[in-house]
Amino acid sequence: MFAKSLLKTPLVAAALILAGSTLPSQAASFNCRYAKSPVEVAICQNEDLEILDERMASVYFTLKRLLPGDGRAQLKRGQNAFIARRNACGYNDGCIDRAYQNRINRMCNLANDYDLDCDEFGD
Repeated sequence: MFAKSLLKTPLVAAALILAGSTLPSQAASFNCRYAKSPVEVAICQNEDLEILDERMASVYFTLKRLLPGDGRAQLKRGQNAFIARRNACGYNDGCIDRAYQNRINRMCNLANDYDLDCDEFGD
């Protein structure tokens, strides 16, 4: 009986370690546990894309809070277009990276139009 419990303990410990190492990342602006689309899966599997996703979300939500109505409307239209372009990338990391870089640049240009500086927004 004691030997059986010892055998179970390492197996349980190994299972817990393996389960912990395969848990999805929470670094992206969305919960990777629920990532289903190819682009979401690609972001959750690539740390650089996660960082870009977090940066884009930080800039977006800061601008959404700071911009006046017309600027907010422009921001939202741009975000909808960005999501469509990004989602069209599928699993292509390079395409996703370019979509995020372009979106961040466009949002920072919009911020500049309202005398705001993206470099001051937290990540």
